[in-house]
Amino acid sequence: MFINFSRYSKIFVNISFVLMALSIFSILFFGLNFGIEFTGGSSLEIKPIKLQENQISKDNLQKTLEELGLKEFYINETNNGTFIIKTKFLDQQEYQDILNYINKKWQVQEVSLDNIGPVISEELKQKSVIAIVVSLVAMFIYIAMAFRQLKYPVPSFKYSLITILTLIHDIIIPLGFLAFISQHQDVQITIPIITAFLIILGYCINDTIIIFDRVRENLLKEGNLSFSNTLDKALNQVLLRSLTTSLTTIAAVASLYVFGPESLKLFSLVLIVGISVGTYSSIFFAASLVNLLGKNK
Repeated sequence: MFINFSRYSKIFVNISFVLMALSIFSILFFGLNFGIEFTGGSSLEIKPIKLQENQISKDNLQKTLEELGLKEFYINETNNGTFIIKTKFLDQQEYQDILNYINKKWQVQEVSLDNIGPVISEELKQKSVIAIVVSLVAMFIYIAMAFRQLKYPVPSFKYSLITILTLIHDIIIPLGFLAFISQHQDVQITIPIITAFLIILGYCINDTIIIFDRVRENLLKEGNLSFSNTLDKALNQVLLRSLTTSLTTIAAVASLYVFGPESLKLFSLVLIVGISVGTYSSIFFAASLVNLLGKNK
């Protein structure tokens, strides 16, 4: 079956821009919660001393800290049976009050107490931004060089621009999703989440380049076809491969989300959303933008 993708280019592009607009609204309206790695604060790790009749859990520990008057905090349960409480900076008295109050209900011991200063958190922010910007610049240069043979109807540097726009699309929509669910769940952007976004960038650029590379091959081999037909042929050639690869990857990550530890659930959820969005954008958004630019020639 041959699918005429180019006929619906405007629809695909409009869908993507609407999703991006909604995501930007979500980010601005709901905001993003950053972990103490980026804002600075204290990280207290505790561990139950032994099995107790009233077993400690993430939910009842959260209620206990709320009773104590702690407002902004995040609890992570690890595979080792410990609980990591991340919150604002704690002085010695505040730390001792929290530990004593918890010990009134459960017997716990301190595993570690770490303070992350604003200088360190600011440095992490800068490094994260630099890592993403450097990745985007490197991708732009690589694509412009790889597609330098193409000058008509769409020059190589426009393939680079479309790819960067596609990657921005693939980052903004999952960010908007995180901002939205943060109103219903305790969601924070931490170093593992930044890592997930870098993985999404790498995955999506690979998918987009494969599609563009097939377009390039068809343009060089079959100059008698119109640009829209060449694009449709390329998309039909790679469609099954792209969908199969993406669905296989999503299935693997979904199993991590369902059966993996609590600490990896948000990481895997971001990957599922990002890969799903990236698959759509590579096949429908990026290719549609190229088609619309080619039609204007």
